[in-house]
Parts: sequence; C-alpha cells; structure tokens
Amino acid sequence: DASSRANGQTAGEALGLLSWSMSSFKGSGATPNGWVDFNVCSTDEEFDKGLERGLAMAESVNLARTLAATPPNVATPDWMAGQAEALEALGLTVSVMRGEDLERERLEGLINVGKASVHEPCLVRIEYLPPSGRSKRIWGMSMMTR
Repeated sequence: DASSRANGQTAGEALGLLSWSMSSFKGSGATPNGWVDFNVCSTDEEFDKGLERGLAMAESVNLARTLAATPPNVATPDWMAGQAEALEALGLTVSVMRGEDLERERLEGLINVGKASVHEPCLVRIEYLPPSGRSKRIWGMSMMTR
C-alpha cells in the first residue's frame, strides 16, 4: 500500500543520505571512516519499491553534495561539464555551450565574468524527457573567477 511505499522511500533516503562521505580530498592524516556494508531486506514489495526510489533520490542528492563540496581548483568549468556529460548514461541529454556558442547566444555576463579566469566558461544544459513525453530542462553555468 501507499504507506508501505512511503516508509520504504523514507528509509532509502535516510540510509542513502547518511552514507555520504566527502573523503576524496581528505589528507593522509584524516581518520578513515569505519564503513561497513549491509543489506536491507523486506518481505513487502511496496516497501522495496519505495526503498529503491529513496536510495535513487539520495544518490542524486549525494552527487549534488559532492559537486558542491569539490574544491574550485578541481571543479573547473570543463570538469563540471564532464560531470554533467556523465549523466547521459542515465538517459539525460546534456549539451555544453562554450566560446562561439556563448557569443552567438549573446551570453555577455557569462563571457565577461569568465574572462577573469584562465578557465574558459561554459553553460551546461541538462534535459530529461520522461515517458510522458513532456520535456524538463535544467540549466546551469560553470565559470571560474580565479
């Protein structure tokens, strides 16, 4: 039933969000995490469906957390565009506008702010076309100002 699915989703979100760790940039003096693998089992099919959805949502949030926590000397516009392009494996359509494309679209603010960096600015467009056929677009920009 719906409450079982909602409970499963809540459990999945909680477990997924609690499991995030930004250990990629910790130095050798950092204390390692004491993570262990475990399985969540249920005999309720609706709970399992909710759990799967909750874990997927948490994975999306954790990706955003990782991108936001990545230091700017790593998260250059090209690096961020590459991270977005990796989402194509999930069925998303990604396009990246750079250089002449930005000029043709007259994105002067992005171009001018990007001039303050050695890294070329870009605009990333991510599009999801759900089974219903109605497109949802997500826009973002990436620039460095150092």
